[in-house]
Amino acid sequence: MGAPDERAFLVYPRGYVRDNVILAHFRNELRTLLNPTTGATFTEDEIQRATAPGTRFYIEADSIDLVGQATQSRALFFATQIDPRKANTAFLEQFHGALWLGENSRLGATGASGPVQATGTNGTIVPGSFTVPDPAAAVATDPNGKRYQNLTTKTIANGVATLTLIGIDTGFVTRLPADTELRWSAGINPGTDPVVTVLEPFDGGFDAETDEEYSARIVERIRYRPASGNATHFQAWAEESSSAVEQAFVYPCALSAGSTVVAVTEKRAVVANAAVPEGPNARIPSTGTLNTTSQYLTPPASPVVPERVLVLVTGVTAQQSNLVLRVAMAYGRNGGWADVQPWPAFSATYPQLALKTVNGTGLTLTLDTDQPLPAGVATLTGTDAPKLMIYNREISRWVQLDVLSVTDPAPGTTTVRTFTIVLSSEPTLYDDDGNARTTPKLHVGDCLSPFTERDTIVAKSLEAYFDVLGPGEMLESTDVRFARAARQPSPSVSFTYRAGQSALRYVLAALGGTASDAELTSVSRNIPDVPINVADGPNMLTLGNVNIYPL
Repeated sequence: MGAPDERAFLVYPRGYVRDNVILAHFRNELRTLLNPTTGATFTEDEIQRATAPGTRFYIEADSIDLVGQATQSRALFFATQIDPRKANTAFLEQFHGALWLGENSRLGATGASGPVQATGTNGTIVPGSFTVPDPAAAVATDPNGKRYQNLTTKTIANGVATLTLIGIDTGFVTRLPADTELRWSAGINPGTDPVVTVLEPFDGGFDAETDEEYSARIVERIRYRPASGNATHFQAWAEESSSAVEQAFVYPCALSAGSTVVAVTEKRAVVANAAVPEGPNARIPSTGTLNTTSQYLTPPASPVVPERVLVLVTGVTAQQSNLVLRVAMAYGRNGGWADVQPWPAFSATYPQLALKTVNGTGLTLTLDTDQPLPAGVATLTGTDAPKLMIYNREISRWVQLDVLSVTDPAPGTTTVRTFTIVLSSEPTLYDDDGNARTTPKLHVGDCLSPFTERDTIVAKSLEAYFDVLGPGEMLESTDVRFARAARQPSPSVSFTYRAGQSALRYVLAALGGTASDAELTSVSRNIPDVPINVADGPNMLTLGNVNIYPL
């Protein structure tokens, strides 16, 4: 079945009307007329000379064609602009946005948030407020002059207090790295030291909504019409509360009859050539994002939700799913497996190979497997040593190991035994906050795989796959309340919560012709668990440990 036409009208190339309509019709008419000079019908040579380029009749036809091309160009432009996915910025804002979302509906930038440590005299109160900005709350300023407000009032005890700051100023620049020092600039009480220190990288700071994001909201509004506070209405409200919100998931009556639970996920920040990727938990909403959305959706202060409506806004809780993949790629190639005989091979006994021990220097590792070294040798060293990589699950990336030697205590056998791996240097790995791990940098439980230079491609494809998953249900399907409290949008419509074989489509598409086939050998968790407490919000699968082997 052919694809439907994009436009409901024909489009003519330059010169088509001139040659195939005007001049063709003129030539046909000349063939029926007599030449007044000779009294005979016009010959083909005479007709050709009369309509050749540069003649009066050709110039007239060409002028009409040009006018038609100009009119057609305007029609083509309008046909493009009438689709919000293709419209330019002005048409998107002034026509589509104003029509479907309201005037000035484009979302502005948001401020990042995160924990900081304040110090001072015991008993000193650091005022805070969930209303941003609030002149009564303490405000700190970063080295670039950006302001951040304290969210919760805390009292300094034992000389310190852990606070949560959110950007009054906005944009990606408010994503402060750990250990950044800020200075109190307003609303602070005597007894508080002037400097606070960022404990973990700030998250949730985004620039203003892009054309692509704005058009996506418009298309979603056209496709799913909100009405009378239904689930689609709450989704739309949540998504317009902050440019940091990726998607909202609504659970009607999950708490009680008439209640509404709204769980939100946060956009993954797109940072070109980021030194440290955000990792599997990038879509878990920050404190600032949750606060902004809660303020927008929770009555009576909500500007959109009527009073006397019970609304609970939550985030999602990450549940990691570990994968074991087998991919068919060429051996001994830059575009495939680095070694001619990759080690370790897949083991049905130990499919998820992880480090058993790491010595104090981080350079001597042990690993249990039943897969012998190539050719059944006892030791491989130097350039003959297997090329290996370790999976850094905190940032969802592999890191190549600088292997000095690998020793097999029982060469040639098929029993499970402990191999010793010696490194010449420690790799650089990161923790959950994007900070470099302390020595030893390798941890027991880190997953090991044979090395391929396509490691980042595979990691990004798996990350992209888990980014299209949504949270699970709040109640078991056997619960009598399930029908009323089922998640909206339904997993069958968008953001399915089940992980499985479909991950291979992402991997094979990313690898292109490099891989001929792939197999998902195991997945530790297919669907998220139902939460013990509904108030905690739903669980959502994120990418955990990954092992990859030749197929």
